Amino acid sequence: MKKRIILLTLLLLLPLYLTNAIAEQEKQVFVKHGAAKEGEPLNITIETPVNYNISKATLHFKNPYSSEFRVIEARPQGNKFVATIPGKDVVSPSIEYYVRATYTDKSEVIYPAISPQENPVSVTVKPQEQSGDIIVISPAAGEKVLEDDLLISVSYYTISEKVDLKSAVLTIDGKRINSGVIVSENMMTYLPDKPLTPGAHRFSFEISDKKGNKLGKVSSSFVSKSASQVSAFESEPVRYTLQSWAELRNENISDSSVFYSRLNVSGDLRYKSVALRGYMYVTNEEDEDRQASNRFFIRATSPVLDASFGDIFPEYNYYIANGLRIRGYELNAHLGPFRVDMIQGITEREVTPKFGPDTVVTDANIVADLEGQGFVKIKDNTYAEILNSGTFQRDVLTVRAGINTEVFQWDLQFLKGEDDFNNDPLIARQFGVEPSENIALGSSFKLSLWPRRFDLFADVALSMTNTDITNGSIDPDSLDALLDQDISQDIEDNFPGGYDRLTDIITINENLLPLYPLDLSSLAYRFGTNVNFLNNFLRVEYLNQGQNFKSYGLAYYQPDVKGFRIFDRLRLLNNRLFLSANFERLTDNLLQERDITIKSSPIAARETLSGTTTRTFFKGSVSVFPGLNWPNLRLDYSTQSNKNDFPTTYIDSTGKTTPGLPTDYQRISGLPTQVDNSTNTFTFDASQTFDLSGQKLLTVGFTTTVSSRTDDRDLTPNDVWTVSDSSLVPQDLTSRSITINGSLTFPNNLRVNAGLSNIQSEYYVLSPIIAEEENKDAQVEQNFYSLDVGVGYPFLNNKLRPSARMAFTFGDFKRTVLGFAATYDITPFMFLTSDLNFLFVGEVPESGIEGTTDVIASIKYQLTFGN
Repeated sequence: MKKRIILLTLLLLLPLYLTNAIAEQEKQVFVKHGAAKEGEPLNITIETPVNYNISKATLHFKNPYSSEFRVIEARPQGNKFVATIPGKDVVSPSIEYYVRATYTDKSEVIYPAISPQENPVSVTVKPQEQSGDIIVISPAAGEKVLEDDLLISVSYYTISEKVDLKSAVLTIDGKRINSGVIVSENMMTYLPDKPLTPGAHRFSFEISDKKGNKLGKVSSSFVSKSASQVSAFESEPVRYTLQSWAELRNENISDSSVFYSRLNVSGDLRYKSVALRGYMYVTNEEDEDRQASNRFFIRATSPVLDASFGDIFPEYNYYIANGLRIRGYELNAHLGPFRVDMIQGITEREVTPKFGPDTVVTDANIVADLEGQGFVKIKDNTYAEILNSGTFQRDVLTVRAGINTEVFQWDLQFLKGEDDFNNDPLIARQFGVEPSENIALGSSFKLSLWPRRFDLFADVALSMTNTDITNGSIDPDSLDALLDQDISQDIEDNFPGGYDRLTDIITINENLLPLYPLDLSSLAYRFGTNVNFLNNFLRVEYLNQGQNFKSYGLAYYQPDVKGFRIFDRLRLLNNRLFLSANFERLTDNLLQERDITIKSSPIAARETLSGTTTRTFFKGSVSVFPGLNWPNLRLDYSTQSNKNDFPTTYIDSTGKTTPGLPTDYQRISGLPTQVDNSTNTFTFDASQTFDLSGQKLLTVGFTTTVSSRTDDRDLTPNDVWTVSDSSLVPQDLTSRSITINGSLTFPNNLRVNAGLSNIQSEYYVLSPIIAEEENKDAQVEQNFYSLDVGVGYPFLNNKLRPSARMAFTFGDFKRTVLGFAATYDITPFMFLTSDLNFLFVGEVPESGIEGTTDVIASIKYQLTFGN
């Protein structure tokens, strides 16, 4: 019987770790995510490719609030990189993401490979069980409670006029409590008549209206402690944990063999209200010619002051410091509602440039020719070609101060970032890039007039950025001449310390953006509201993000855009049915720099052609979570259009005149400026867990995404279009992905996984043969299948846990993976893991890929202990 079930699973369910099909087909990344639950952090794991190593990985994600992707840097964890989406951004019904991975050879791959922004990975987010109308008063989640002091209390005062007091149900550890529960008009309380057993417990409470409709349900967990346990803890107040692992890994790829060694140590030390925690990751991949591969962090906390040192990922002001890694130190002072935060460190370390052979030159004419060919002066009369540009060390200082309460939040933040070139112009030019400088000032505001029900929020920031500070600041007279107005005297009269003091803060020269701050091109702001009533959540936001705004503390910023976003979600059928919609309308070209003024004839008035592009986005979603023994379903549809009013051709004066003849007017191509496309995406996701007879669990899932992008421009061949216009091929794209996965778990812990996925796409590329003759293109199709089967079974009372896996990729890319892994528990706190993979890569002559048999082997020792 068991054999039949295993065989049936292998044939019908077909799992998979969504194998990626990428443009450089010999390189791949494997990306996995866990279960997504609203309000809880979501980890995205990016596995190191089997035949290449990742030096950096970034996660691009968006939630239902916006069509804009945000960016966070993934952190290395052993062979993998892990990016964590904060819980506040994990919102039902779904979250979407794609990944960019940079290899140590500086090449890059994207997952999914084909049209990732239009066809990202889509993950169903399970909604919270918590009801906004029912609030847990005590105990707090995770709270440690003395057995004699336990009091369970839940409030439902906002819906007190609806509730049927007789419908209240309290359960502890799954058992209904029938006596001792006091249900009043606004609150439920329960004081156990006898102590609960020491340890972790979980309770849930639900209540309905007089018609029997469930109004909501809440649940929480706590830890009950006996008096003897508390006494023992007080006699030994120091608590500590330590987790560490060391790994050795060898990769035989093609004709090369590479060895890696890695060490990771993390720990936590606590004494009453003071704590110390940190981690360290060290690898032999550390190379001074690249950004740091090693990572470390240590943090000390106390009731009023916290201090950190190492790799810090701040989440401060929305526009100032958010998501970018800073290596340095952080101080956090918090006294009641008041807090001050400061970070000083570097976002990039110095990487020296690489030069070719020296050339001694004394002739000025030859020097000019060499500089035009990428040569720089490295010492007197000596020049060398820059083979690889360098990177300046970028120093960053940011300070934030404000007030943070449940009702009112406000802060003010300042940031300054500067590339360090030792104030030596010769050194600056040798790096092959210009040193730059940035200052930003911003503020955040939130007023919760009714906590968790109604709030107002706003963020605003202003910046100045100098793109080349090599030669320092210009004098006041030169600034006036540059702006053609007497501004230096205004600065001297109104800025504390005058012009000299201002140049200490930011370098002022012709490379400063904006040179005249009053044009507000470097202003960014957003404001909006969240409203949560009657099982309906509504969010409205307006934003205006200037073209020249920049902060060296941001991982990502979308410049030159303004508009509004609306998100609405309705909960029905006791949180079993969710309807949501998101609408967004954004425009760019805030400074009208892409507008073109034309004159189509001698008698025609001058006309302005607008280069402003309008992006309109709509997404509707239906999600069903009916409960056990029924499938969870999600259906999404989204449509996005990008359009401006620029024509494909227009008539304008060429500016050429011949004495005695009329001005010349010609038809000109508008293709380089015109935008007119639309994208439609459909996603269906279904999953269910079956509790089979004999304590067997069967989990199955099905996901499909179909995306179609259409370029609505008229690209019929026209005599006025040039060869360069021929590169503007249609952006038409169709993409479809299907994934079927499943797992079967037996009572003896035997687990079988299997699955199948397919990614198929069609898109256009320019045909080089006929590009010079006419604007034509060729359609390209890519089709990838992946089949993955695995089995795991524990031995020796679960101490030895071996597993085996076979993965087949076929279609336009052929590869077979045969893997074996095993984990052995030496002691309850000491583990040994081994991994052996054989990779058989098929030959693809048209892509230049040769067939190979590669072997990757690793062994990892892990130690965990504490009290």
